[in-house]
Amino acid sequence: MFKSENFHRPQIWGLMLLLLSLSAVSPAAYGESSVADEIALAINHYAELDYEQSLKSATKLLDRPNLTRTDRAAIYSVLSMVHYAMGKDHHKEATAYLEKLMEAGPCVADLPFTYWHKPLREQWYSLCNANGQLNCSNE
Repeated sequence: MFKSENFHRPQIWGLMLLLLSLSAVSPAAYGESSVADEIALAINHYAELDYEQSLKSATKLLDRPNLTRTDRAAIYSVLSMVHYAMGKDHHKEATAYLEKLMEAGPCVADLPFTYWHKPLREQWYSLCNANGQLNCSNE
């Protein structure tokens, strides 16, 4: 079995927990599978080291209408993680998705996710600190 130094199977379980928090919009509402199902598919591709297909699965979700902030957080999180796993040539894109996640709201989920690679978590804390948002209220 091929192993990547950037891939850690425990990260997948953290992502799976995130799926539980996604909105429960009926797939029939717009004739497509649910956001959670598509994120699960992207995670599966990631776990199989098929990063290009993982990006494709996650990116196409951004075109959907009525995404919640939590949906966007999940999508941006997966996109950031996959870009980071693809190597140094993709780290800029990984950071860009962390910035989009910050725009969606740093408190939309319990961030940073434990499945993120350590440099992504550190980058997240830097972004939060720069925006004065290291702590979230209990609202």
